Amino acid sequence: MLRREPGGSRRVDATLLAAIGLCVLAVLCSGWLALWLGQDANWDLRNYHFYNPYAFLNGRLDFDVAPAHVATYYNPLLHVPFYWLVRAASPKLTGFVLGGAQGLNFALTLLVCWRLVPAGVVRHRLALAGGLSAAGFVGAMGLSEVGTSFGDNVLSLFVLGSLAILVWRSETLASGALRSALGLALVAGVLGGVAPGLKQTAAAFAVGLCGACLAVPGTPLRRLAVAFAFGLGVLVSIAALDGFWLLDMWRRYANPLFPYFQDVFRSPWATMGDYRDNRFTPKTVFELAALPLLFVAPHLFSWAGIKAAPWGAEVAFFDLKPLLTEALFLAWAGAAMWRRARRVPAAGAPPDPAGGIALTFVVLTWVVWAQLFGIYRYMVGLELVMPLSTVLLAERVFTAARMRLIVPAIAILAAAVTVKPANWGRVAWSDAYFGVPVPELRDPEHTMVLMVGPDPTAFVIPEFPKAVRFLRIEGWFTGPSAHPNRMDRLMYRLVQAHTGPIFVLFRANEQELTASDALASYGLEMQSPECRDLKIAIERNLVNPLRFCRAVPASGGKTAPIR
Repeated sequence: MLRREPGGSRRVDATLLAAIGLCVLAVLCSGWLALWLGQDANWDLRNYHFYNPYAFLNGRLDFDVAPAHVATYYNPLLHVPFYWLVRAASPKLTGFVLGGAQGLNFALTLLVCWRLVPAGVVRHRLALAGGLSAAGFVGAMGLSEVGTSFGDNVLSLFVLGSLAILVWRSETLASGALRSALGLALVAGVLGGVAPGLKQTAAAFAVGLCGACLAVPGTPLRRLAVAFAFGLGVLVSIAALDGFWLLDMWRRYANPLFPYFQDVFRSPWATMGDYRDNRFTPKTVFELAALPLLFVAPHLFSWAGIKAAPWGAEVAFFDLKPLLTEALFLAWAGAAMWRRARRVPAAGAPPDPAGGIALTFVVLTWVVWAQLFGIYRYMVGLELVMPLSTVLLAERVFTAARMRLIVPAIAILAAAVTVKPANWGRVAWSDAYFGVPVPELRDPEHTMVLMVGPDPTAFVIPEFPKAVRFLRIEGWFTGPSAHPNRMDRLMYRLVQAHTGPIFVLFRANEQELTASDALASYGLEMQSPECRDLKIAIERNLVNPLRFCRAVPASGGKTAPIR
């Protein structure tokens, strides 16, 4: 990339300048794409992406009670930069910065692809690497998350960075000085551990990357040592980024993963039950193999006029990349078994071992992710390198050089043309990111708001005066029952001891009866004349607004059943 001139000076190679230019262009285009798509209004944003960092920075975990349902107790660090950005910048600037940062995925994917695509004329190699990176970027989930607060396409930056170290320095890991190899693996592990450290659903990437270290050429003992050093680096990042939160959850609720794994920790603060979302996890090996087909089947059915629920996400999407990648993987496995049974040696030069590291990462991550979640949105980091995987697999399946390029080219083109990004909810840009019209409160220092229903409403809390306390007395996580847990009892005591104004917040025309029943369990009732509908900018696409009503002690001296 650098050329030495006769006088000893160096000048930057034109290919490097072209690569840098492509990356800058990708960042700018990603930022502008975020503006074109519209302002993010996804469910999780309105539930906890904005509230959790606010609560963390303002010490509200002992003040509010479960306003964002189970997500109230997620590690807030990932979303703290987003919170600061929303507070400091205009909505459009926030969207552009988010989209631009997420556009860095192109640069890191290009770095990985440049190392692994077949060598040839430099400009052709850059074109191929750039094309594969662009194809990975325009995935169904990657595109859908541009400019959003989900964070999956931010965590992917650390995953790709770790993978880039493994493939670029594979020779050092395989045959370099052991001290250098272990140090390099440790650094890669620290980088790869950032993702699960900030979001536990990214754990599959750490497992896949650690397993990929076992594909490094060398003795079994050296491979184990490299994988161990990588795993140690992962643990360092998790301890640094998530350790404090795990300890805090253990101290408060006797469950470091609160409220998950209640069957193990049996915390008195939550009702016993499985809080995991297992809707899309395969139950058999056959379902695991059919997973990529299940992702595209609902869309294929819709073309035939048959309505089917989406698989792998709460909303519809379409992407052929997983299916095409698996088809080539099965062809490779089948060809390898056939050659081994017939004792036929592979034709041509052996593939680059660094490609084996990348493919091992893809396969292991996919299997672990499928067993843990099966939710496709969590796989943005894998979606980015799937086009590269098709090239690496074709290199191992076909003996003819032409087929090694034609087959993946057709597959990638088909995937890019037919892709249908998911839609998590967007609205037109406005002057305020949320635009919450806070009702006038006569005594905010002594005001309490009770939240009712499954809707994501915690995003309104940072717009209210800090002294106002919010309790989710009914929702997916809490609610009146014959067997109240310690959190329900805590809220009951707080309500009974409260001497100031009490209000109830719920979705108008949908949760009126639920709100009345929940209030009755607390010995309260609504004063319907004192209700106000909140017309919130970020919810302008919703038919029913949030309703804010005064609550008073129930007439007739009714008492609440919660004890």
